Amino acid sequence: MRHSKRIHNILRQYYCSGLRGFYTLNRLLNSDHYPELLIENSFGACFSLHPSRYIDSVILKEGYYESEVLEALKSYVSPTTIFWDIGANFGLHGISMKVLYPEIQVFLFEPLPKMAQKIRHNAELNGVELSVIEAGLLDINDSLPLFTEQSQTEGESSFLDHGREKLTTHITATCHRADTLISGGELPLPNIVKIDVEGAEARTLAGFGEYLSSEELKAIVFEASATVSSSSAESPIPDLLHQNGFKMRKLTRRERTEHDLENFLAYRNN
Repeated sequence: MRHSKRIHNILRQYYCSGLRGFYTLNRLLNSDHYPELLIENSFGACFSLHPSRYIDSVILKEGYYESEVLEALKSYVSPTTIFWDIGANFGLHGISMKVLYPEIQVFLFEPLPKMAQKIRHNAELNGVELSVIEAGLLDINDSLPLFTEQSQTEGESSFLDHGREKLTTHITATCHRADTLISGGELPLPNIVKIDVEGAEARTLAGFGEYLSSEELKAIVFEASATVSSSSAESPIPDLLHQNGFKMRKLTRRERTEHDLENFLAYRNN
């Protein structure tokens, strides 16, 4: 960042005011074209954000994006907690959790190389140590096409070809089953998990195998259609979770977002 945090905060206020001329001013004050702003979110973590990107713009205006995810998982944190952030994007939840609870272990899974690099950059901004796994988690150990945007800078990607206009290209990315990583001793069994994998959440859960029933795995937040909790939902997620001892409830959205998916908490009785 070329200027001080104070300058970035002033630019943020200008951006949030909705007044014309923000991008011109931002370009004049910085060396890059439409450069990123160094901003502290509502949980005290610093991130490099680009005002023209959707998730970044929500954080700039409201302080966070889907803070219900972090709030739900905070209830299950202890000094020995192991947190897996699956589909970490630029590291918002994983890094914010590590800033809040420096003693816990955090593992972030992100198969898109440019976003994995961005996670490492944001971790450096906060001076935190965590593990970035440049791979996806599904129900298979393989290399698969990862559909993404042409620029690969927005962070939206999926192993499922949804036919979305934005996902116009693909790269080859590594996928793992969670149970393979755990049983092989490569990674520890998590206590709390966040899953946001653009429609492949059921396959990610299935990849935990028998570990999904472990009492050590206390809470999972995942994104899904709002109808996933209803009896008529055409999704294996509710049955998979219930069979492994979880209850689930929909989380109340905290920020003003524009998509029709919801976040759910799966939790145990104890």
